[in-house]
Amino acid sequence: MQPHAPPRRNSIYNGLWPTHIYNLMVTTGLVTLLLFWHPAWAGGFTSRLWHLAEVLNIGDSIPYTIRVPLVAIAFGLIFFILLLYLRRYALRALLSYKGWMYQPPRTQSWTTLAWGLLVKIVSGYKPSTYSCQAALPRMPVPPLRRTLDQLIDSLTPLYGQDSGQVRDFKRQAAEFEKSIGYKLQRVLQLKSWWAPNYVTDWWEKYVYLMSRSPLPINSNYYILDHSYFKANFKSGSSSRLHCASPVAGETNARQGADRAAPDPQHHPGLHEPVREGIFNYKHIIVLSSGHYYKVDVYDSDGAVLSTRVLEDLFQWIVDDSKQHDISQSESRLAALTALERTKWAKIRRQHFLESEASANKDFLATLESAINVVSFCSDPVSDDFSERGKMGLHGNGRNIWFDKNANLIFHPSGRFAVHCEHSWADAPVFAHLIEFVYTAEAANPDKIYDSGGRCLPDPAAQKPIRQPERLVWRCSESLANEIDDAYQFSLKNNADLDLVVRDFNEYGKGVIKCFKVSPDAYVQMVLHLAYYRMHGKFALTYESSMTRLFLCGRTETVRSLTQSACDFVLAMCAKECDSGLRIRLLRRAADEHQTSYRNAMAGLGCDRHLFALYVIGRGLGYESEFLKSTLTLPWILSTSQQPQQQLADTPSCDLPEFRDCVSPGGGFGPVADQGYGVSYMLAGDFRIFFHVSSKRSAADTDSTRFMDHIYQALRDVKALFDGHSTAV
Repeated sequence: MQPHAPPRRNSIYNGLWPTHIYNLMVTTGLVTLLLFWHPAWAGGFTSRLWHLAEVLNIGDSIPYTIRVPLVAIAFGLIFFILLLYLRRYALRALLSYKGWMYQPPRTQSWTTLAWGLLVKIVSGYKPSTYSCQAALPRMPVPPLRRTLDQLIDSLTPLYGQDSGQVRDFKRQAAEFEKSIGYKLQRVLQLKSWWAPNYVTDWWEKYVYLMSRSPLPINSNYYILDHSYFKANFKSGSSSRLHCASPVAGETNARQGADRAAPDPQHHPGLHEPVREGIFNYKHIIVLSSGHYYKVDVYDSDGAVLSTRVLEDLFQWIVDDSKQHDISQSESRLAALTALERTKWAKIRRQHFLESEASANKDFLATLESAINVVSFCSDPVSDDFSERGKMGLHGNGRNIWFDKNANLIFHPSGRFAVHCEHSWADAPVFAHLIEFVYTAEAANPDKIYDSGGRCLPDPAAQKPIRQPERLVWRCSESLANEIDDAYQFSLKNNADLDLVVRDFNEYGKGVIKCFKVSPDAYVQMVLHLAYYRMHGKFALTYESSMTRLFLCGRTETVRSLTQSACDFVLAMCAKECDSGLRIRLLRRAADEHQTSYRNAMAGLGCDRHLFALYVIGRGLGYESEFLKSTLTLPWILSTSQQPQQQLADTPSCDLPEFRDCVSPGGGFGPVADQGYGVSYMLAGDFRIFFHVSSKRSAADTDSTRFMDHIYQALRDVKALFDGHSTAV
């Protein structure tokens, strides 16, 4: 995530890290003590301090009792600044070392152990969210030849070593390298010296903000709450009884992250949307029965409202929203944000920003400056994972404001989902926050809810709070027509999504580790096998990897379809092939995949590099068909592993009492019209959650069938090891 300016207090704290203001105070105090004490052993040092006083024109005309503190402060500042930059640049140099990623955790080299000790010594104390920004290394620009070779190697198993497509790619790559390739490479290297990250700003601008596709399914993603556990929810109770705790927990988590790290609002522009920070805003928007309410979540002293107070406010909103009539079109207002971005931008400007009704402009400003949107969904939703996923990814067409960084959607069944806008942060960031929320509920439900399912009252008296405000706006006839059209478009778009979410509980990563195979690589090989069995061919496969080891790093692509992966899949499909050979091929493919993943994390992937070269080429007036053709190849399999157990003090989800508390994770839509979006979570040692999405309009895709093939592939690969030693 690109950093935004934090509050002044945090800016000072982060600007001084890895040092601390205490370093300055201690240094100044010690120097003052030495100058007043005059120990013989420090004579050389004190004489240099008095020489510093002469240089700074702190002469004898100034009383001695004042001169000493002035000299001490001057030396303390100089020493503090030198220490600050010495530690910062030393830490940046240390963090540039990535050798530890390629070594087994239990057999690391002495070099890595020494490196870890030095990092511990040089690092500061208790960094906040953005403290490490200045110490993080910049992401390196990979060598051009390496990137081109990596690209060709990834396409060879897809088309075949001797295919015409591969020969064409090799020829185009050689021509690109000899013509404009190195010129673009030098310009990109120049940018990497002064920009925080050589690709992140362009990635956010051109991939997310300038995309004209509708946000739901195409860009945004969702996260679900607990898999099976319900925190003391009573059947038939009001939805406000199970939403106050998550809302309060999410607000507290945001505040604890940096005491106001902003969450941008992504609203559309005609050509490029604008993303604004929302530091100074203290309210959320609650959507109930089609009405929008502004709710301040901080009291007059700036403290987050207690769960019991929020519960009462939400109940008031639910009751009040039923007292006001609303037209069908007005209740569908949020459907506008599901439109193609340029069309929504025009409607937004015409009917809100430039509307004769000032209430519309005020309404939109209040909504877009909110921390997030809380939506009470009245439609019944079962506990089925797939149904919960659909309501999280696209909703019912009228209950999600897709521009907001987050929508918390609560169902009458006691479940909730989070719909996340993608441009401001990738899934692991918000998943970390949501884990904070549901872990508190699962670990300590008795500290949150009473026996009746209500939130416990806060023993401390709550300071005065503001009553929720129902937002009023004017819906003209032309705007109503636009809303109705948007709603129908949204329903059609939603109906085309084929989403299946399941819990594979026959085994998990505990068993996979016994096979001496990386769990992530294992699942990737299973996906290749399942796709090949279903479609009779291989697919260009995208797996997202994080580059957060670098300043402003976001993601990189792991091209998991390798020749080794193809060899394993073909061996699994061959009738005359023994299990021992299949196991060896699996491990070889998994090892190669692990190396590719580590390379991507170390900034040595090829896709972001090629993308940045393409942007520079367009900016300089070059049109490279080679770059254009490689970057537009469809990702038939777009995959991502979801993190879990990111909190240091989270109870293990392998414990029997917490196995049903873990979240199933979340998912996203397919990247290619003829492809699949697959996210998976290795939730502890005993289960794997899969989210498979595709488009019903595609001729050859079927999420249910593909999920069945994944399950069968999981069983077949495990069967290889039955009766075989793990040392095979």
